[in-house]
Amino acid sequence: MAITPKERELAMLEGGKLDRMPIWQINGIVAAKVMGYEWKDVRFDAKVSSKVISEFSKKSGTDILGQGCVEPNSYLMDLPGVEVKLTDDNYANVMTHYFSEPEDIDKKEFFDPTKKKDCPWLWKGLLGKTTDLASKEKDFIIQQVCWSVFTTAGFLRNPETMLMDIATEPELAHKAVKRAAEFVDSIMCAGLSEGCGGAYLADPVASGSLIDEATFRAFNLDHLKRLMKGYKSKFGVASYLHVCGETAPVAKPISETGAALFSFDFMNDPAAIRKLTGDKIILAGNLNPMDVVWQGNPQKVIDASKKFIDAAGKKAVLATGCETPRDTPIENLQAMVTAVEKYAKY
Repeated sequence: MAITPKERELAMLEGGKLDRMPIWQINGIVAAKVMGYEWKDVRFDAKVSSKVISEFSKKSGTDILGQGCVEPNSYLMDLPGVEVKLTDDNYANVMTHYFSEPEDIDKKEFFDPTKKKDCPWLWKGLLGKTTDLASKEKDFIIQQVCWSVFTTAGFLRNPETMLMDIATEPELAHKAVKRAAEFVDSIMCAGLSEGCGGAYLADPVASGSLIDEATFRAFNLDHLKRLMKGYKSKFGVASYLHVCGETAPVAKPISETGAALFSFDFMNDPAAIRKLTGDKIILAGNLNPMDVVWQGNPQKVIDASKKFIDAAGKKAVLATGCETPRDTPIENLQAMVTAVEKYAKY
């Protein structure tokens, strides 16, 4: 008997009986493109965004929505002095930083996300979209999404400056990361309290391509553990964590965060990641978004999917290694469904 994507995701999280491996086409802007929209027409329109992601998710066959059609950098647009540049058909670019001077880390305040008048861009680009979709879409778990702690600290301070602070002024870096954690948590809780059923944190700056295990443990791990424990206890929801790039150097502490699922990039060996994390976390990966998912063809997607399925085992989700590129053909995403139906039926 057919089950809904929500039922499949819940079965995965709760250790229940699955019909097949779930799939997660980490989608955002590609949904708008496939459904015939430019990003400028979707970026700040919750009703259009909900319509687009609902139609796209059913057309593509995904089980997990993740970020949906949100403008991920809109959470910075209400911070005084932060310049965010909008483009017609791509995500916004963050041009300046809130903690430009060391003393800003202690002095500058954040808005309260529950006070919509104080943060209109956050609600237009992010919270309004996730909560609107959660109120309408019953066949999927709608996750509240935000850039995670370490990445947000990078946006606030400037990634290069923050990494230099870690090396030369670690106490300053600790303050910046702590404040970033509080900021992220306030946004996540605002969405979860209004009906979102999962927590998705994306942390590209915490990549093993940029930091080592000791840095992850010292500056990131405790914050993630606290946030994810809070989402479970306060809202009863699971947390998903995505980290870009080489993740083997930070895989062990990631498995200790309390995340139910760890999404990792294409340059990692799933078997090696599984060995590092053990069986306490669901692995999601790790199709090459560029060479396979975007520029490949359905057969190439199926072949790459089989390699992941064989290496990752049952406690896994077939997913793109990072966000699906904007111009990906829908047929390549649908091929992920073909692959699990052929190679990962349970």
